[in-house]
Amino acid sequence: MEMEVQAQSIMRRIWRYKFHYIIAFPGLLLIFIFKIVPFLSALRLPFIHYNLFRGLADSPWTGWDNFRTLFGTPAFRAVLANTLALKLTYMLVCGILAVALALALGGIVSRWLRYGLATLFLIPYFIPSAVAAYLVQHAFSAGNMARLGISASPLLDKSLFPLLLVMMEAVKTCGIPALLALAAMEAKSAVSMTGADLVHHRLIPAARVAVAFVLLQLSTLLATDFELLHSLLNPLVMETGDTLATFQYRTSMLQANYGLSSALWLLQFALQFMFTVAAYLLVRRFFKEDLFTGMKEKHEMVPSGGKTNIAGLFVALLYAAFLLGALYGLFIYPFTATSSAGLSVWDITGKLLMLQYGLIYWVAASICLLITVTLAYPLTVKDLPGRGLYKGVLLAVMVMGTGVVHEYLFFKNAGMVNTIYPAAISGLFSISSIFVLKSIFNSRFSSLKNEAAAAGKGELHSFFCLFIPKLWKPLIGLWALHFAVLWSSSFPSLLYINSPNLMPPLLRFKAAAMAVKTDAIAVGSAAQALNGDPVLLQAGAVIALLPVVLLLVFRRFLTPEVLISQLRK
Repeated sequence: MEMEVQAQSIMRRIWRYKFHYIIAFPGLLLIFIFKIVPFLSALRLPFIHYNLFRGLADSPWTGWDNFRTLFGTPAFRAVLANTLALKLTYMLVCGILAVALALALGGIVSRWLRYGLATLFLIPYFIPSAVAAYLVQHAFSAGNMARLGISASPLLDKSLFPLLLVMMEAVKTCGIPALLALAAMEAKSAVSMTGADLVHHRLIPAARVAVAFVLLQLSTLLATDFELLHSLLNPLVMETGDTLATFQYRTSMLQANYGLSSALWLLQFALQFMFTVAAYLLVRRFFKEDLFTGMKEKHEMVPSGGKTNIAGLFVALLYAAFLLGALYGLFIYPFTATSSAGLSVWDITGKLLMLQYGLIYWVAASICLLITVTLAYPLTVKDLPGRGLYKGVLLAVMVMGTGVVHEYLFFKNAGMVNTIYPAAISGLFSISSIFVLKSIFNSRFSSLKNEAAAAGKGELHSFFCLFIPKLWKPLIGLWALHFAVLWSSSFPSLLYINSPNLMPPLLRFKAAAMAVKTDAIAVGSAAQALNGDPVLLQAGAVIALLPVVLLLVFRRFLTPEVLISQLRK
């Protein structure tokens, strides 16, 4: 009898919240088709010897052989050690740098100077990794090293390469946790900053954000920035620079050993799913208010004694000078030099391709935003039947990532290889944005939703009159951020497109930078002429300009809470 009553109660709640299930259905259907269906094949691939001609169903079963081969491969153990060393070092360096920058910014009285410096610290994140990698390669080229009296580039030194890689990644990403730490400090600034208050209202909030950042990074413990590594890695530093990401790419896409690659992916997925669930629960339990400070009254940062902290200002300006020097090297210096390669910027990037992919990413980001809204709204109901299972599925999809071997085979069997569709489809989902959006609403406006429900107003009213109107600013920020991420990524296109006429501008730039034959650029013979030529940096600057402009134009919408969607690298 009691079970019957409970079943009736659940059915009543399902009917009450039917609107949530209806609006979530289209997004979940797309996730099922493009994520879950390929994932099901990933559960079989590691246990077979995949044959391209026989297909997934008819390939011979091998049991655990692929896993035995994987664990018995010395290269796997080496890349696993490299991955863990690089990731843990990055987490430490980036966390410390973020706290230091937040404390430095917090010591500046001028609101506009603080805002301007914070924006400057974000710019590296919006520069594509492939462009940043080439800028560093150019800076550490043999000619530049010879002028400094250095015999070899640090990029060719296996002992220095990991440190340089970590510093590059930390500089590229530390602006986001720094802004989050600054926001947490501002939420505590009501108390005068004297004595112990300096610790309790500055250092502790910043440190708590750093801990939350580390926890979220643990959810991707076995992942690294593939695009940065793929652009910088060379045979001389493979011993210390090769990681699971590059190892998996070689195994699957270059050697076509799909069974071994799938075994590695399934191992990564299982471990990182556990880490992700643990990180989600810990952050939600202990650090939610540190990250989503919108629930608290905001105060202007008041430095001790109402004066700018000279040490903080010095640190902030010193770091700003370093970034400005790098930005000068990318956006100004190349246009002051004369090219001798006989190529224009548009020969490398493709003028029409710039427009075409801009439109493709605009559409993909817009559809992604619609999916994000419809999948986030059901999470605003705490007693929604199936809510826990729903969150678990979303977390699993987030861990699945994109561009893995089973997705490649899915698109290949669908006849989509060497088309624009896989790259566009991979941009339709941003699971982290779903959790960010629901957290912003629940932390700020859940009481309004409860009041509307008590007044007899339905979920349809709450969606269109509360959820959308209250979150339009974060929605704009999430759209701009996702567009910038799509524009700055070449990995999906690297997997699926081999025709130069279809390559996005960033992939064409990367191909030219890596001396690969593309379109009208016969780089094989012209590699030496093109390498180091300012036209290549000019092309990189043109490609990087769009996401940087997006940052500057939409900066007021890119709040710390919106930027949380990018914390889980």
